[in-house]
Amino acid sequence: MSKLIPLKAIRKKCLDCCCQQTVEARECTCTKCPLFAYRMGKRPKGKEDIADSS
Repeated sequence: MSKLIPLKAIRKKCLDCCCQQTVEARECTCTKCPLFAYRMGKRPKGKEDIADSS
């Protein structure tokens, strides 16, 4: 089993939450979810990398 990078792990969790329905994950309306901004497998614009903040 290969390692999951964080964004792919988040995407996998979103798909799990939406019963593997990609359309449902894409159209998710659960904005209170801490993973909401990352659900499409990409870092949102304007978000800094956690590793860069020291």
